[in-house]
Amino acid sequence: MKAIYIEEPGKVTFRDIPKPVRKPGEALLKVLYGGICGSDLSSYRGTFAYFAYPRIPGHEFSAEIVEIDDNDQGLKPGMVVTCNPYFNCGHCYSCQR
Repeated sequence: MKAIYIEEPGKVTFRDIPKPVRKPGEALLKVLYGGICGSDLSSYRGTFAYFAYPRIPGHEFSAEIVEIDDNDQGLKPGMVVTCNPYFNCGHCYSCQR
């Protein structure tokens, strides 16, 4: 599969990478569309202090489910999904603001 890599600030390359191996409880997704947001631009520009390189940009996307375990959420192969890229604990200072 193909991936865009930001090798270092200002340097983008395309790589062939192996298909991920799905673990139990996970879904394998085929990305259909990806959004590039401000944090991705900051990683390209090198202005975001917390990023490590190389990195694959794009945490906003839509995708087709390729593989998934049986589940009680109604998710099945062939469905088009998206995700919430933000994981919130609900208890820390930032979550309580």
